[in-house]
Amino acid sequence: MREDPHPDQRYRTIQSSGKNRTFILKIPDGYDRNRPYRLIFGFHWWGGTSTDVATGRTVGTGTWATSSTT
Repeated sequence: MREDPHPDQRYRTIQSSGKNRTFILKIPDGYDRNRPYRLIFGFHWWGGTSTDVATGRTVGTGTWATSSTT
């Protein structure tokens, strides 16, 4: 069994076109099921994995920027 990438993230698997597809589900801290949220998808690059995206890896050995813009 694959180890979850982070304590607040869980691997899930669905079947699509006859193939198993694995994704990581992350529920934010303080999630309120009665409040609407934006749904964000993070896709990995060719040769990358969902774990690379979830842990902030980029193509090669670098990491994502530590700050973001809004």
